[in-house]
Amino acid sequence: MVENDILFSIVVPVYNRPGELDELLESLSHQGVNCFEVIVVDDGSTQKCDEVCAKWG
Repeated sequence: MVENDILFSIVVPVYNRPGELDELLESLSHQGVNCFEVIVVDDGSTQKCDEVCAKWG
């Protein structure tokens, strides 16, 4: 297995919850594995969820 292989995906739907999204992404960054991807699905938030994604992306 190549180190960069993605074994699973985490799909996160969000709507106007940038604080919670930031906490989630921070928590995921501390996991002992890195063989996953995070897919954030924003349903038209008016708050700054896109900026949180850019911070972690």
